[in-house]
Amino acid sequence: MTKEIRPSYRHVTWNANYSFNVKADLGNELSSSWHYHPEIELNLIQWSAGTRIIGNCMESFSHNDVVLIGKNIPHAFLHDEKYIRQPSGQTPKAVVIQFYEHFMGQEFLDLPELKGMQ
Repeated sequence: MTKEIRPSYRHVTWNANYSFNVKADLGNELSSSWHYHPEIELNLIQWSAGTRIIGNCMESFSHNDVVLIGKNIPHAFLHDEKYIRQPSGQTPKAVVIQFYEHFMGQEFLDLPELKGMQ
């Protein structure tokens, strides 16, 4: 019998003056646990490689990969050891943008090109 691992809920702190969050994740901040949150997340991995787990999909990622993660989808990025312990001092880098599905208004989601996204 295998043990089921459940993702943890991660609270995202919001500034009331902004409709989305943009942050740079560096080094150990990128070692993410299996988690989910109600925000949609766009990730640009600038410098790193490893395995990403999104929902029930597990695949490799590397430099300059971009991935869009839907709301409440469990995810984690497992960075290869050589990027976590870089002797040169160059650590993993990513840009993360988090937003709610309606941050651009309902009209945006009603566009014909986005019908499959709802």
